[in-house]
Amino acid sequence: MNLSVSEVTTVSFSSMEYSSSDDLPSCYNASLALTDGAGCPVDKQPWCCETPAIHPEQLIVGYLFIFTGVPLAIMMCSVIFSKVLGPYPQGTWTGLLGAGTAVARILCPLCVTSLYAAWGMLATCAFMTTVMSVVLVIFATSYGRLVPYRHAT
Repeated sequence: MNLSVSEVTTVSFSSMEYSSSDDLPSCYNASLALTDGAGCPVDKQPWCCETPAIHPEQLIVGYLFIFTGVPLAIMMCSVIFSKVLGPYPQGTWTGLLGAGTAVARILCPLCVTSLYAAWGMLATCAFMTTVMSVVLVIFATSYGRLVPYRHAT
């Protein structure tokens, strides 16, 4: 069953209707799953009809921000952490920092995937923006306390 988009769907963002012949949704989204199972399955994720698809340019720019931003953030956190700890043995504290990042790398993809499947892209972006805002507020309020270790002279 190899159908084109015009044969399968019509544009309707207000409601999700099904045709009587194939039980295919009548709403259309560029990421909508048609016959191969890829994309956005409307039967499991009804928000697909209401949320517009991400443009390729948005996806590329977002990927480049993440591709460059995450390694820089990890490096800066490690440097700031080591400067605040000073010349003392840092093994335990660095291990706790590494354990925290490992837990985040496990839990964040699960959380974001669940949000995306249940409420869509807008909820996922809102959640990520909220998390980043909270982190920036915490950093801004504790910035004055982040002083590098100084040797007593």
